[in-house]
Amino acid sequence: MSDTKAAYQRAKNAAARQARAAAGEKRRYAATAAIAEDCEWLLDTGCGWGEILARLGYRHRESLERQLYRAGRDDLAARLLALGTPKRMEVAA
Repeated sequence: MSDTKAAYQRAKNAAARQARAAAGEKRRYAATAAIAEDCEWLLDTGCGWGEILARLGYRHRESLERQLYRAGRDDLAARLLALGTPKRMEVAA
């Protein structure tokens, strides 16, 4: 393979990797935004820790809090913390 063809192939592969990475980032952002939206709705309806975690599919409250911080929803994380620490969470598997 000539140097020109090899350089072209490397550039083509790099562009494909960048496109796949961008698509993955969009999917992750959409999923995080959906979790934040669902969490907000559950808080507005008066759900407690156990129900929020079960409905969103989390086993640990710290995981949900971390996800909300990553989504830029510090306000929701603060509202969750205001609910207090649950004594015991029974999450159905």
